[in-house]
Amino acid sequence: MTPAAGSLEVLDARAVTESAGTHPLFEGVRRVTVTGVREEPEVRESATGVTLKATGVTAEFGGARLERKGRTITVLVSKGP
Repeated sequence: MTPAAGSLEVLDARAVTESAGTHPLFEGVRRVTVTGVREEPEVRESATGVTLKATGVTAEFGGARLERKGRTITVLVSKGP
């Protein structure tokens, strides 16, 4: 994910991150898995990206698309040009 790809805030849920490079703070995040969300998130997909909102979780990603499989929602962010 590029630095300008979007933002994610997680409060009162568990989140595990995987670094996009050797340094987890300065080289970005490749993957975030969030568990413990108590409600179905409100998800909006548009031509410009994806927005996801639930109690304690807010995510906005430009140039992204959604995939759903059962109870799992995956937001795929393009790597850019």
